[in-house]
Amino acid sequence: MKVEVIPIKTDYIKPNEGYYTLITNIIKYCQNDDYIVISETPISTAEGNLVDESKYIPSITASILTELWSKYLWGYVLCPFLGYKKRTITNLRNMPHEARYHKQFILEKYGLKYALQPTSEAGVDLSNVPEQYVSLLPENPQKSADYIKEIIHKKTGKKCKYNNL
Repeated sequence: MKVEVIPIKTDYIKPNEGYYTLITNIIKYCQNDDYIVISETPISTAEGNLVDESKYIPSITASILTELWSKYLWGYVLCPFLGYKKRTITNLRNMPHEARYHKQFILEKYGLKYALQPTSEAGVDLSNVPEQYVSLLPENPQKSADYIKEIIHKKTGKKCKYNNL
């Protein structure tokens, strides 16, 4: 079995734009029985599964979790002790004021268990989205994968595969 990774560059994907930008670039390279891997952020963006965290008002709990728990305890004590990457440590130590809004969102949407994590809370992606928006995990990943596979087949006649983990 031959494995070849082909990174596909896309233009910016706008919220609720659908899969057009993703699929247009994928079908240029797609062959029968290919496995196609798409990060959850472009899928969530295409589906409009974004949240504007600036609309959340940080509570005292969110402020404490951001400033004391994540920035200082994790950034200066636990991460260095546990051997985290320097980049992660630097990011925690230089956490911006807006991180309080993010912690508040995590507290309200997912609860304290996830808000206690210094990074990667509940799969919410802060990168690759504008301003204070965050991308949530797709609501139904299987449905998204099936739909993308169906569109590729309709446009090209080619059948893609994926692992249903």
